[in-house]
Amino acid sequence: MAGGVFLAAAAVLMLLARETDGFAEWYATTVYPLIVGSLGRFFGLFPFSAVELGLYLLILALLMWFVGGGILSVRKRCVSSFLAETITRLVVLIGVLVFLYAANCGVNYSRTPFSVKAGLTAGKYTKEELAEFCAWTVEELNRTEAMMLLPEDAGEPARKDAGDLDWEDVRELAREAMERLGEEYPDLAGYYPLPKLILISE
Repeated sequence: MAGGVFLAAAAVLMLLARETDGFAEWYATTVYPLIVGSLGRFFGLFPFSAVELGLYLLILALLMWFVGGGILSVRKRCVSSFLAETITRLVVLIGVLVFLYAANCGVNYSRTPFSVKAGLTAGKYTKEELAEFCAWTVEELNRTEAMMLLPEDAGEPARKDAGDLDWEDVRELAREAMERLGEEYPDLAGYYPLPKLILISE
């Protein structure tokens, strides 16, 4: 029942977002900022990615459940009840994950695209103009390459050519950049936590 409730709630959110004019826009400007402002601030207190760590713990817990519970059920000769309980728990887990997806990003995918609101309309261009743009992009990337720092470990940048910037400086600059974009484009305004390193980027 719990899994069904979560799945139903996710389905209602996604259907409202796709089929009801203005719902996704309303959700993105009223409900979603509350989620980011509360959960974002809370998890922003941790120096690590809580989602990444939670994912690893979830995988570990599932493995322990399947292996440990499977062995125990064979010994106690209650395999059928173990399978039924496993299916029940998986339905609840899937329901929770689908609901979290819908509430945290799924609904937002149905709102008016940022490009439309910002007036960034696509045009038609020739192959020569495309080639010229690609060359300009490569030139700009090469020019700013020294400013792109990729951390090798928790806190030390792999490149030093950007001056005395350390990882904490880069994190703060990234947040400030998003805040400045929010001043230029109101749809990007809001709370931005400091970016975090991912322990296993692969």
